[in-house]
Amino acid sequence: MVLIRSMGGSLFWLDAQRWCVEHPDRLAGAGYRAVRFDRDSALAEREPFEAFLQKAFLTTASRQVEDMSGPTSVDRQVSALLSRATGSPPGSAGSRLEGALLPENAENLQIKFLAGDSAENRKRLREAIALGLPRTVDVNDFRIARGAADAPIGPLSGRMTLSSQNVQPTRVLLYPGTRPSLTAMPLNLPAERFQGLQYAAFSNERLSSLFNFAMSPGQHYPAKADIDISFGLRNDALTNKPLRQCHELGPLADWAEQMLSKGDAHIELGDVDSPAPITLPPAFVDHFAGVIRMAWALGRLHAVTRVLRSDFALPQDFELTERSLDDIGFAYRLLRGDRIAATPGVIEFDPAVAIDLSKQYEMQITTNFMVSVAGRQVGLIPAVVQLQGFQIGAVSGTSRVRLEGDADSRALVYYSEHGDEDSMMQVPPQGADS
Repeated sequence: MVLIRSMGGSLFWLDAQRWCVEHPDRLAGAGYRAVRFDRDSALAEREPFEAFLQKAFLTTASRQVEDMSGPTSVDRQVSALLSRATGSPPGSAGSRLEGALLPENAENLQIKFLAGDSAENRKRLREAIALGLPRTVDVNDFRIARGAADAPIGPLSGRMTLSSQNVQPTRVLLYPGTRPSLTAMPLNLPAERFQGLQYAAFSNERLSSLFNFAMSPGQHYPAKADIDISFGLRNDALTNKPLRQCHELGPLADWAEQMLSKGDAHIELGDVDSPAPITLPPAFVDHFAGVIRMAWALGRLHAVTRVLRSDFALPQDFELTERSLDDIGFAYRLLRGDRIAATPGVIEFDPAVAIDLSKQYEMQITTNFMVSVAGRQVGLIPAVVQLQGFQIGAVSGTSRVRLEGDADSRALVYYSEHGDEDSMMQVPPQGADS
């Protein structure tokens, strides 16, 4: 704070820190600078001046709490700092608060309390005060009054929810790679920007989304490049309807492939005046590789269910095993039109036509592949399996024959519509001698 004396002898006050933040260009270089001030900020006007001091003190108090480390009881320090700001001495713990109890006139309230003595509670209190995130904290010795002359309500104990009024909607665009690219696909996440007494934080915890996302300065910021990021899929957004109706999954397979291929990521904000891209730590993709792989699998599974018009829905608390991931990849490639090399085992069947076992044939199987994920059937995919270089022989004591391959044998599988009556082993008319 700076006190300014006018030519007429009147005194005014200026928030020097705020002026510096708003005029960084005027701080560079040497020489004199003219400083304009609000003539309504007269020192003789006591109420606005005291309100400014109290707000400034609370901001400083919060920063002092954030800088504390070691075994000091942070909850008591918070109580003491807030008590000094409101002019009321701390009291002892009292009865438990079971319901809301506030004065009818909620303006200019004086509040003091002791935060619950646990690391998790202190973490939530920091997130609420410093970052502006909506948090509920356990409190003891909670007292509230309209003014110094009024008898306070309390002491009480219970849970208190803190919510910032400085919240702006935004969108977080999560891109593969460390810099913008024409081909990079974004993951578009709705979010909110919360402004606390110290820093800003981004979170979509209150919004409807397929993903959880939050990003905020860590405990050691800015002394260290400490950023806390949480990122994950919300299972409850996937399990309450057929997966083909989860249209948010549509672009995930391609996005996830780019993320895993690049190995790095950056963030852009979807605001009109968004700042430069934010490059994420190199460990981001490695740390969340499981989430990204799950997004890849669900994106492909969504495409499969959409093509098959399947009513498949994921069960609650589902898990995708490696076998499920392989089956999803196989089904997706079939429906995409790929010809997939396969290594079938020994095949035995009853031939539908006479077969000369002295000859070698190129053969094909028409079949329907059953796709199952998380213990539930997704659907049938009609396909053809072409067999080349397989040895054919009789099964002793039966009318059946056996197909068996060797190192030079080949089998190709591809998607092909056919009738159920064709789902059997048969010898094509073009079969020829080897």
